[in-house]
This record gives sequence, structure tokens and C-alpha cells, in this order.
Amino acid sequence: PGGPLRGADFDQLVELVTGRLRRERLDALVVCLHGSLATDDGRSDADLVSAVRASVSPLTRIAMTLDLHANVTAELVADASVVTGYRTNPHTDLADTGRRAVRLLAATIDGRLQPEVAISTCPALFADQSLRVPDGVLGEALREVGPGIDPSVVDLSVFPTQPWLDAPGVGFTTLAIAHGDRAAAARAAEVVTAAVWERRTDFTVQRLLPPRAALDVAARSTTRPFVLTEAADAPTAGAAGDNPALLSALVEERPDFDALITLVDPPAVERCVAAGVGATVSLTVGSTIDRRWAQPVDLAGEVISIGDGPYRLQGVGYHGMTASMGRFAVVRTDRTRVLLTEYPAWSADPGSWRHAGLEPSSAAVLCVRSCSDYLANFTDAAPTSVGIDAPGAASPNLAMLPFRRTGRPVYPVHPDATR
Repeated sequence: PGGPLRGADFDQLVELVTGRLRRERLDALVVCLHGSLATDDGRSDADLVSAVRASVSPLTRIAMTLDLHANVTAELVADASVVTGYRTNPHTDLADTGRRAVRLLAATIDGRLQPEVAISTCPALFADQSLRVPDGVLGEALREVGPGIDPSVVDLSVFPTQPWLDAPGVGFTTLAIAHGDRAAAARAAEVVTAAVWERRTDFTVQRLLPPRAALDVAARSTTRPFVLTEAADAPTAGAAGDNPALLSALVEERPDFDALITLVDPPAVERCVAAGVGATVSLTVGSTIDRRWAQPVDLAGEVISIGDGPYRLQGVGYHGMTASMGRFAVVRTDRTRVLLTEYPAWSADPGSWRHAGLEPSSAAVLCVRSCSDYLANFTDAAPTSVGIDAPGAASPNLAMLPFRRTGRPVYPVHPDATR
């Protein structure tokens, strides 16, 4: 997710996909989507899947895999024989989900499974930090209702949706697949969704502090690295990654901290590259992409490295995936090292830091722009981590965001929302 996609770009994407499909003869197809695509002209993943369906034979069976944060609607799943989603948050079961989809699809093709798919939705949005699975409130709810699920239900997925998606139909959705029994699938989906709706007030984000208060907690802790999470500006949640609020607090309040922090700022990178390694630079950084949340700040220091090129992620879940932060420059100011990048860095993954010549495990304070991925990669630090309470496009304080397109009241933006 990265903000609304332009309609013209969506058209190009559809043509890239369907142009290839029209040239193939397929018995089956697996469509792997995130599930929270939104365009500036009102289209979504459902339109992409509909175009895929029209590009293959009516006899072609389609399976779909979705991120746990997908916005699952009846329109999205209408053209697929089977649909399944991630079971974990942070997401560590991508490969398992793909294998499960193929097994369900194979069973459908050879007649061992007669899939009946049903969904149940409630108008609730939950900040990602409250959605730990299999642990946390959501995991508890699933375990409580599990024994009552009909044995004909062969697969069950929950989709709390992308909570910062302002689109029709958003809400917590359960999808169930039953063998030959649609009523059983519908009952299972409703039982899970109803249980979550009843516990909606329990999905509260813990350990969320303003930047300076969070730094005070880090100073008192013996955990190293101490992880501070800037979830409101997490690029993997769709934010720009250019909010300098925590950087400003670090430079002004805690120059003694051995800290690592990222910031997306292409003009600053350009200046550092031009100056070269070893140069002293005086920069104004931050809010070069999304200016709604913070003002730029001054940053002075030494350029200690510059670089470019793709690299591979090294963390859990996305291990081996190729990523790029574009050109980058590391600026050292006092003891803080700032990783300035042209594109967002996957800061919850140790491979991103190491690509820039930095070792995240040896820092006293590690600042990540992440909602949950860091939990799988920095497990020792995760229990003491503190979230930064700052405004941003992916803020866990959903009530502060201007939802306008949901089509109905949704909790907690509207505390009195009903099913």
C-alpha cells in the first residue's frame, strides 16, 4: 500500500496482467494480492480480479491469496473458487499461505473439495499494533470460537483490513470455506466476526508516547537495542517515511544516544552524494513528500557513507526478497546516525541497515518506521518497544483521520457505530 494509485497506472497494470493471460491456456490460476488497492477514480482489487476472470476460460479455476490487511468484500472474492489469507501478524507465513491456496485449488480441481465461500463483516477498524496473531486479543478470540466451528469448514481466514483505507465496505471480515455446505461457511464466518465485534473495545494500542517521553523510557531501559516504532509514518502501511518528528527530538534532546534512524529525503541524499564521504553538511530535512504532519528540521553532520543498488531482505517472513531504497547517505550527527534515502527503507528488516553498512543489533536505540514487522526481526527488544505518538498517514489513532468514503459509520472513528 502506498496511497491511491492513478487510474491510468491501474489501467496499465491490468493490461500487463491480462495481456499475458489472454495468450495462455490455463486450467488453474493463483492470484496473489495484498488486497487493499485503491485508485483515485474509485477502483480496487475487485476490478483487477474481474478483469483477470474475463481474460481466462470460464473453466479456469482461480485461487486467491490475500494479506491479512485486505479489504475483503463480496465483489473481491466473487470470481475465485477459493480464497485464503495470512494467519500471522507480523506476517511470517507468506509461503505457507501460498502452499495452502494451491492445496485447496488442487482439491477443487480433482473433486475432493466442493468449496462454498461465505464472508461476514462488521464495521470496525483496528490499528495494526492491536492485531497480533496468533497472540493478542484477535488470537484469543479465534481460539475461543474455534471449537464450535463446523467440521465441514476446511479453511477460515480473518481480514481486519488496512485500517487507513478510506473506501466503501471497509471493516473486519471473516471468510470461511466449507465443503459443500454454504450455510456452515456462513455460520462460521458470522461466529468469528460477531466475537470480534463484541470485543472491539479491547483492541487498544499500548505503550504509545510522544517522542520526548519515549526517549526518556529508552534512556532508563537496559534493553539494547531499544526499539522505537514510528508506525504513523510506516511506508509498509502506506505512509511516506519522511516525518522528522522523532529525528528532531533525538538531535535536540538526546544527542548522546547511539541511535539509528531513517528518513526519506531525495534532495538531502542528492546533496550528500554531491558532497561526498567525509564531508560536513548542513541540511534541512523531512516532509519533502507528505507535508501534512510536520515541519522540516535542520540536520548537520558528517557524511560517513553513500551507496545505491538493490539488496536482499534478511528478516523473517520476507527473507530473500529484493528491495531498494534508491541512493542513500548516512549522516552522523553527534552519536546518531541518520540513514537518508531516496525511496523508503524497510527499516524493520536488518538487511536494510546492513546494506548501508550499519548493524542494527549493536545500536543503543533503533528507530523503525514499522507497525508490526519489527516484532519478528527484533524479538528480544519487542516486549519493551515503545510506539511514537505522532500524527501521520498510518496513525494508530484512527479517530484523528478524515474517513469520508466508508459509506457507513465505522468504529472507532464513530464510537457509536452499530452492525
